[in-house]
Amino acid sequence: MSRSRPKTPKPKMDAKEERIRIKEYYKEHPEAERHDRENWLQFLPTQIERLLDRKLIDKKRLSDTSYVLGVLEDHPAIFEELTTIPRIEHEFVEAAQDAIAAGRRMVAVVLIATAIEQKLNVFLRHALEAEKRLDSKEATEAIRALQLKDKLGWLFALLAHHRFRDDLKKQILELAELRNLIVHFKGTPVPLDSLDEEATPDNRVKQLDMTELLELVFWLEAHLIYALAQKRGKDPNYQAAIAFTERLRKRMHTKHKKSKKPPTKQSSSGAPA
Repeated sequence: MSRSRPKTPKPKMDAKEERIRIKEYYKEHPEAERHDRENWLQFLPTQIERLLDRKLIDKKRLSDTSYVLGVLEDHPAIFEELTTIPRIEHEFVEAAQDAIAAGRRMVAVVLIATAIEQKLNVFLRHALEAEKRLDSKEATEAIRALQLKDKLGWLFALLAHHRFRDDLKKQILELAELRNLIVHFKGTPVPLDSLDEEATPDNRVKQLDMTELLELVFWLEAHLIYALAQKRGKDPNYQAAIAFTERLRKRMHTKHKKSKKPPTKQSSSGAPA
């Protein structure tokens, strides 16, 4: 029985060869270049902010693009530290819309309440980790240990530096209470003439405006985005990182536009005009 020869590993390309290969690929696939550029720019502010926080970048030299990108290239671990949080709440919102269309209002209530709590948990995780006091595991434990009223109360106020909107908080807590009533319904026997009382989940759900309930998800998201922007907007390093990224974005956009030369006009004979 003959043994197969081991495959000879391909020699690794040096940085220059890699850049040439990428440039050729992007020349053939301009949409891929645009997509990758936007993805890179999306995570750039966080990387620059972390370099500034650790005093690895001279803030006075932020106008020097080559210097900043050189420091970033010298610290690849900064990119490796980046994490993202999988988002699944939109699946619950879409399923709730389908449930409403099918007349399954109690199912929709459970799904919407779940989507709202997931949105809130994602915000709290971002805020807790941004404080640089808890690691990912500790943030998870903190979120799991707290009740919803605490998340909307003292924890939000502590992290966002202002209180949660009272009207929104009241609506969310009432929705969560109704969700728990549905999910943990005890099925306790009641007299036949008591089936129509308002305390039963079915009758309470029938009184809800489902359009307003769906809108509650988007009002919450708008409130959280505003809170996060207000909090991070006060961080001078974050502001500097955003400003650098926007300057670089404009520069890259201008360079990209100049590289797209208009097609050469041709005469009727086929020769360039």
